[in-house]
Order: sequence, then structure tokens, then C-alpha cells
Amino acid sequence: YSLILLQLTHLTNGFLSPNHPSWFHLELRDDSIQHQPTIEPRGIRLYSSKGPDDVERMLDSASKLRKEVEELEAKLERKEIPASEKSTTPAPIKSVCTALPNSQWTLTYRFASEPPIKDDNKNADEKPRQYYSGRATLLFKPDGYTDLVQHEPTGGETLEIEKFWGWDEEVSSEDGLAYMNWAANIRLPKSDPHNPSETMRFYLQARIDIDEKSKAISLSEGTVTVKKDIEPPGGFWGVFNGGGILAQFRYVGNFVAKPTQAS
Repeated sequence: YSLILLQLTHLTNGFLSPNHPSWFHLELRDDSIQHQPTIEPRGIRLYSSKGPDDVERMLDSASKLRKEVEELEAKLERKEIPASEKSTTPAPIKSVCTALPNSQWTLTYRFASEPPIKDDNKNADEKPRQYYSGRATLLFKPDGYTDLVQHEPTGGETLEIEKFWGWDEEVSSEDGLAYMNWAANIRLPKSDPHNPSETMRFYLQARIDIDEKSKAISLSEGTVTVKKDIEPPGGFWGVFNGGGILAQFRYVGNFVAKPTQAS
């Protein structure tokens, strides 16, 4: 709320006469001031002891004053916020991995304990498959070992990661691309319909992609598999013979890997 007193001289024969002052009471009301000065005239009242000519001159002066007020308000709106008042919260830094040894990754996973029944085995009694999900942070050590840094399972029934085995890089003979492989011993809950309270070994694999410009490494198309014995002759991807026993890796889920620590 502002109070302004204006002294206007009386016109005598077209000239300003300082001997006949006229005082006017100009009242500017502003209810919008909050955090910074803002001038927004809501109303103007004039009180004069002179005649209509004086009031007309006062209105003209008030019009000029309003124009100055609007210009000042526009300047205040364009006024830049001081650096001291700006937010000092730094922008999040994206972790970039340029070397797998000693790198830390967070895996967001979802998988079941058993693969789906193949189309050629429709006579099998298929039980419902229970899926498990969560996040696991891993450290791939330079000596080839894998450390579990943190595990955050989600959902009702959760599993327990007992151990991660060593990690390794290899080039596929099928597509010539580089892949990363490692395994984990996982104890399933007693509610699992296929392997209640059992500890199973799950195999994880992801393709290694390297950006040509930044040399940043990403792990793509992460898959989770289990090893299942099969009867000969096999004829399926992932078949191998160990000690006379034919087995194959069967898909049970996937994961997404993101680097959580620059390396």
C-alpha cells in the first residue's frame, strides 16, 4: 500500500506559477506483493481543492505516473534471479563404464525357476510358473570374481542369492559378437511350485556393446537360463555333452543391466 503526495503548480496565463501550489493526494493500492516488489495499481483516488482544470491536469499526471509504474513493473518481471538464490542442486551424473574389470552394475531381473514346456511335450503336466523380480548390484572384480554388493527383491515371495560365480568374456562362434557370462546360486522359497526351498544354479548372459566414439560399454539383451538334461539326439541350441550326459540351457527370464559406478 503506497501513499504519494504530488505538488502541482497553478497555471497563470499559460505559465507555471510556483506561488500557487496545489496539493493532491494520490493513493496507489497493491495487494499482490508477495516474494518480490511488484507494482500493480488497483485504484487511484484524487483529492483536490481546485477546480475541474486542476483535476484534469492531475489525471494527466496520474496517467504518466501509471505508465512509469507499468514500465518499472515490466523491468522487475524481467529481473534475473541472483545466482545466490538459484538452486545449487547438481545435475545427476550418468555412470559410464569403459572397462569391465572393477566395474559395478545394477541388474533389474525377472525370471522363473522352470522354463515353459516345449510345444512337442504337450502331454506333460504343466504346473504354474512363479516369477521372481528385483534388483541386484554386482561388482565384477579384476581377478574374474563377482561380488554381490546389494540385493533388493520385490514382490511377495522372494528368493535368496547365495553366491555369484566368476565372470568371463567370450566371442560367440555363431554371430561373432562378444558376450559376458556368469552364474549364481539362488535359493528358492518354499512356495515355488517346481523346486520348493531348493538351491539352483542360474546362468546369466549379456551382449557386450561398445560405443565407437565414447568407448562406453553397455550390456544388452540380458538373459537368464537354467541347465536341463535332455534325451538324445538333442538337436537344440545350447546343447553340450558333459560326462556322457546331454544337457541344454533353457530360457527362464531376462534382466536389464546399468552401470552404477564409473570405471
